[in-house]
Amino acid sequence: MRGTPGLIRPPGLRGLRAQGLGGRRGGGRGGGVRVDYLVVGGGGGGGGDYFGPAGGGGGGGVIYFERQPFEVGRYSIFIGTGGQGGAAAPAGRGTSGGVSRIGENIIAIGGGGGGSSQAPPDGVSASGGGGYANSWSRSEVQLGGQGVQGNKGGDAKLAASGGSSGGGGGALQLGQDGQGTVSGSGGIGRLLTLTGEPITFGSGGGGGNNPSAGGTGAGRGGDGAGDGALNGPGGNGRSGSGGGGGGGGYASSGGNGGSGIVVIRTDWPAVTSNGAEVQSLSGTTLLIFRSDGWIELR
Repeated sequence: MRGTPGLIRPPGLRGLRAQGLGGRRGGGRGGGVRVDYLVVGGGGGGGGDYFGPAGGGGGGGVIYFERQPFEVGRYSIFIGTGGQGGAAAPAGRGTSGGVSRIGENIIAIGGGGGGSSQAPPDGVSASGGGGYANSWSRSEVQLGGQGVQGNKGGDAKLAASGGSSGGGGGALQLGQDGQGTVSGSGGIGRLLTLTGEPITFGSGGGGGNNPSAGGTGAGRGGDGAGDGALNGPGGNGRSGSGGGGGGGGYASSGGNGGSGIVVIRTDWPAVTSNGAEVQSLSGTTLLIFRSDGWIELR
């Protein structure tokens, strides 16, 4: 059994038990049911603000393991929603993304919302949202939020003229700090091929900026996350990617975070489910959950 480097192993995986069924251990196929799984929390929303550069939203948590032992039984699946982008007026921090999970023990939390003049980035999230700088009145500079299943969001900066916000943290990389009058880009997420094609999950959103107060550049979002904006709203994270929303530009709202996802792959022959897209892939059953449901291993 091997985990993915750099990701947090959730508790209670060995011989995971199906809730409410007194799950019996499967047998006969090399020691029981073995499952590859991916669980991604919802991305955080980008910050919105009227005057200053607002931070990008953090990427959702990414939990990925291969050939893990499961017991036969039914497991509930829950998918975290993406966080909402903050409003421009009154200014609003982006909200955190929702939690995704398999059963009770395999949990990916959501990314943190990007900062605004209303509030700094969330303190506890998968990857932290980027910080806000009031480049108009030059009265506030925020640090990026911390990440507990990913990475910290970027810090905001003030320059001699103007300022910049931080990008949201990603699953594999810190959100970039603002640099002078150019806002930070979001941290990169985790590139995985469990679905049969390469897809990046848990990237951070780019920081927004304010050209009316001297800002010259917004941050780019990581793959699947929203770009920050100079004018207009921040970009939205891609659905099912857990990408963070981009920070809003001058007098604009932040982008929404992308929803989470759960993907399960197994060669166990007796599998039923509700709410999943079911595919056959190289002699295995692939189940993709974009909304709540369940899987039963019989």
